[in-house]
Order: sequence, then C-alpha cells, then structure tokens
Amino acid sequence: MKILLHNESSGVQVNLRDGLRALGHEATLLVTGGRVTQDREIDIVTGSARTGWLGRLARNTIPLYTFRRFLDFDVINFVLGISMLPGREIRYMDIPTLKSKGALLSYYAAGCDEVGLLRIRSDVENMPCHSCIETDVLGAQCERNNLQMRERALPFGEYFDFSISPSYMYSHCHDFFPKAAHASIPLSINLGKLSFTPVLPKPKPVIVHSPTRRGFKGTSIVLQAIKLLSQRRSDFEFQLIENLSYARYIEAMRNCDIYIDQLLSDHAYGMAALENLARGKIVLSGNGPRNWVDCPFAEDAPIIPSSSDPVRVANALNVLLDNKVHFENYSERGRAFVRNHHDHVKIAEQFVDLWSGRASGR
Repeated sequence: MKILLHNESSGVQVNLRDGLRALGHEATLLVTGGRVTQDREIDIVTGSARTGWLGRLARNTIPLYTFRRFLDFDVINFVLGISMLPGREIRYMDIPTLKSKGALLSYYAAGCDEVGLLRIRSDVENMPCHSCIETDVLGAQCERNNLQMRERALPFGEYFDFSISPSYMYSHCHDFFPKAAHASIPLSINLGKLSFTPVLPKPKPVIVHSPTRRGFKGTSIVLQAIKLLSQRRSDFEFQLIENLSYARYIEAMRNCDIYIDQLLSDHAYGMAALENLARGKIVLSGNGPRNWVDCPFAEDAPIIPSSSDPVRVANALNVLLDNKVHFENYSERGRAFVRNHHDHVKIAEQFVDLWSGRASGR
C-alpha cells in the first residue's frame, strides 16, 4: 500500500509511519502549513509559516499546486484536521479531488480540531478544554477558529471512508463521518526509539512535569500539589520542563523518575504518558471516572490515577515516595504494558487490516 499520513500530533503519525514501513508499506508523513511542532521526523513540509498578508497569500496559493503531488496514494490518513490545504479560503477544496482520484480517506481522532473538539463530548465531565481556552494561546485560537470551521467542514465528512478513535474520549468524532466505517485503534509507540531504564529507589527521586500547553495539562494544579508536598517532605526534586524540541525533551527526561502528565482528562493517558511508561518512568496521569468501552485493556495500565484536586495529587505523590521499594516493579509493568498493547507494528497492522477490508469497522 502507498499511504500518505497528513499532519502530526505528538508522535502519533511518526510512530504509525514507522510501523507501516516495518510491514513493507510505502508511508510518507506530510505536514502542510510550513511549521513542524516539536521538531518531529517529518518527510515533507510544504507551505509557509510566515505571518501577515504575505503568509496568508502563500498559504492560499502554494498548497493548491503542491497538493497535486499527492494524488496517487492509496490511503490518506488525517490528524489535526481533514484538509491538506491550510489556507482559510481554500481549506477542504482538496477533499473532492483526492476522492475522485481513488484515495481512501481516513481520519484518526488525535487532536482538538474542527472534527474532534473535546468540548462536545457532553457525557464526559473531566475535560481540559475550559482551562485550555482560558490559559493557552492555542486554546483561544481553537475557540475562535475551530468552532467556525466545524460548520464549514461538515459537508466534507461524507467523503471519508474511515473514522478511527484511539479512546472513548474521542469517539464522538464518528458522528462527523456519516458514511465512514468506524473503528477503535489505540495509540502507537515505537519502543525501538525509547531506551528502557527502570526507576530504582534513591534518596531524592526526580518528579517532572512537561506541559506542551499549561492549561490543557493542568499545570497550575501540579504546581499547587508540589507546594503542598514540599510542606510535608523534602526527599524529592521537582522539575518543570517546557519549550524544548522533542530531541532535547527526551534528553532532559533522562533523569526523571516520576512523570506527571495530564490532570484534566477523563482518559488515563496520552502519548507523553505512554512514551514515559516505555522508558521506565512512573507515570501519574488522568482522572476518573473513566470509560473503557473502546480500549478495555487500558483499565490495567500501570498508571497512578491523578486528580484535578491538588490535595489528592499531593497525597498520591506522597504515597509513591513512601513506597520506593516498588519503583522498579512499576517500571517493568509500564514497559510491558506498552509492548503488549501499543507496539507500533501491531497498531499499524490494525490500520492496514481496516483500510484493506480485512477488518470491518462498525
């Protein structure tokens, strides 16, 4: 199969590409718009990241010519939006053309775009959107732009063949694609790129929080919890790591023992939590109640449940530090969990089976 992966979200498409290539497929990762977040391993970057009217002109002209280079793919898998054209005036104009050329169009719900806005998940209480909109620049843009784009994008959902969700929290995206086969496929991790070092007991374990967006991740709660914890004990070190490329982030995390991820999500974990489990870190993430309909195995994830209450977060960390003897066991279980349920080749096989018709969607 010749597969185009469009846009990238925290390693979701990078790991899928690696898995597809390991299976012998031709997979290309394309980012349009001229900007690559976190310096991930992208194959092709097109468009312009310039600001002002020149940047707007470039985003509405260049992609109209360049996207025609990608009309001979068997499958196009989108994340963070359903168009290869980033300019506001031309967005979605590519979808009918791609479909007419025979491509299977696939959407993977791994971000807050015009399709997968988390705030429309009305039956889930714990969502990061409110804090993100109040605190984060991207959150304000999401509120202003994506809700407007959603209405405009709706007619193009009918062109899609597959709608895929990695967790219950994102499964509301299926309503956007009335003719698509719906499927649940977990996030993927390339363990070969993540060395494993088990956490061992030591006098002052290092606790790390590394938010891409402070509001989205609940950083203010983390900081309150660390302050409360420091009033009880001093046998730990806390590091807040921000604004690093992915390579520098991986290096900075080398000495991390306990990783605090998202505190405002109803689901237990995302990509950062899985990557750190794979590396042997002890992970605290998510808050309940949780729904395991799409990924029942996630209930067994060796992740310490977090909370939107800083007192409860501090208590969880306090218990962890009182039980350092179990650190290595947490590490081993975390690596095994990722290997068993999120290995990038196994996950890529699920995508290929769906796209090829060997596995049926709902």
